[in-house]
Amino acid sequence: MEPVEKKAEQRLYRRVTRELSRLANQMRRHETTVPVARDLTHTQSRILLFILRAQAKGAVYQKQIEREFSMRASTASVLIAQLERKGYLRRETGGTDARYKQLVPTEAAHSCRSALAGAMREWNHLLTEGITPEEMEQFLNTIAKMRTNLSRTEK
Repeated sequence: MEPVEKKAEQRLYRRVTRELSRLANQMRRHETTVPVARDLTHTQSRILLFILRAQAKGAVYQKQIEREFSMRASTASVLIAQLERKGYLRRETGGTDARYKQLVPTEAAHSCRSALAGAMREWNHLLTEGITPEEMEQFLNTIAKMRTNLSRTEK
């Protein structure tokens, strides 16, 4: 590759990482302006909605939260504890291994399910407005490749 082409490619790579960082920051700032149910943060809302939906297919455990949201065990544990303190979840011993606690939504969680789903639909619409399905598919494919690259460096 010619030196000029190499420099242009390096600038493009830097721009991609910079734009991803800017988008993540803008999303974090904007999350607080999209209304969610009651006293829940955007992240708590997403996790609670995931648990409510996944529960229909069977028991839900912390490991599923960690995988679905690509978060460390300590982060998932803190978020689950917050949802428990706020009265949206209970942890119950389930299955054959008492070390694993099933995450069980409370009546309060069930009562705000439609509000959570509506807020998430609104957020997704806002974020993807004006983007074609083909563009979203290409974006998701690119993100998947980036995640694969990063996962090679994780434990």
